[in-house]
Amino acid sequence: MPKTEKPKILVVNDDANSLFALTSLLTQWAEQEAYEVLAARSGQEALRQVLMHDFAVILLDVNMPGMDGFETAEAIHQRARSANIPIIFITAFLADELDRLKAYQRGAVDFLFTPVIPQVLHAKVAVFVALATKNEELKRQARQLSQRTTELTATNERLTREIEERESAERQNHAKDEFLAMLGHELRNPLSAISSAASLIGLPGVSADGVGRARKIIQRQSQHLGSIVDDLLDLSRAMSGKILLNRAPLDLAALVAQTLETYRATGRSADYELVNDLDPGWVEGDATRLEQITSNLIDNALKYTPAGGRIEVRTWTENDDVVLSVRDTGVGIAADLLPHVFDVFVQGSSTLDRAQGGLGIGLSLVRRLGRAASARHRRRQQAGRCK
Repeated sequence: MPKTEKPKILVVNDDANSLFALTSLLTQWAEQEAYEVLAARSGQEALRQVLMHDFAVILLDVNMPGMDGFETAEAIHQRARSANIPIIFITAFLADELDRLKAYQRGAVDFLFTPVIPQVLHAKVAVFVALATKNEELKRQARQLSQRTTELTATNERLTREIEERESAERQNHAKDEFLAMLGHELRNPLSAISSAASLIGLPGVSADGVGRARKIIQRQSQHLGSIVDDLLDLSRAMSGKILLNRAPLDLAALVAQTLETYRATGRSADYELVNDLDPGWVEGDATRLEQITSNLIDNALKYTPAGGRIEVRTWTENDDVVLSVRDTGVGIAADLLPHVFDVFVQGSSTLDRAQGGLGIGLSLVRRLGRAASARHRRRQQAGRCK
């Protein structure tokens, strides 16, 4: 705990004998009242003392050569830090009403007339010393309260962060559990179909047409398994920053149109109103990754839009950017899920019958592929500026 300074009293008087008498009187009570006495022989010296110290009270002689007591008091109270220091004027003659008014206008709190009565001096000084001590104690308590408030605020912020981190970890663990359950479901279906088809081929008496259908099932479900594994591998590469991009100039509108045609040709969009408005726009990008981004966005729209819904795909140029937009009339995204929709393993409600399935990593993969492409583009720009 820092040591508290004693209140200080400043005595200002140009007469050496008067100054000695007053300081001697005050000094004899200094230990009892716990204050410190300082002296000044002129108004200018008093101002220097005020610049260096805070005072509980100033005993100021009115009649001084050069800068008198009134001028000194006015100068002291013009300074913000010393504006509230109480001043007791000391004068050798009885002040009339005009002198009193003048003194009070310059911040005087009282008068003492010489010869000074020691008991009166002691009583008046003790009041202001006690007041200064109390004020200092209040300031100390205010500082302690402020420090305690700061500490409590920091503790509260830390606890809030810990709670948020814990909740985030719990959400991630829950999402991982759901993801693993979904992964098991997604793998079990094609594996079961492949196993059944393989068993069918081995049965005696199976027609050639049946064997052909079984082989197509095996081929189709094997491709589905490969797609699942590819998505998982791509996500892993994107999360570790190991995505390799083969950049080349291409028309994004043409790429998106080709992707949409694949959806129509395979019948994956047959139950939906799939419309497009594609303005040509050239970019430098990886065709495979851009097609993957487009497919994932369209897949996400299909999964969360009931049959008969509308899905709109647009491209356009905005300033120097080519923009791809996918909109749908599906179930939407819950407000509490919006901040986490691009997180790994996060998936929307599965109450909608989504026959196409999915692992819930599509949007996370889209964001990470996009960031990988933009990061590499920035690095190339910076390298170009350094050449």
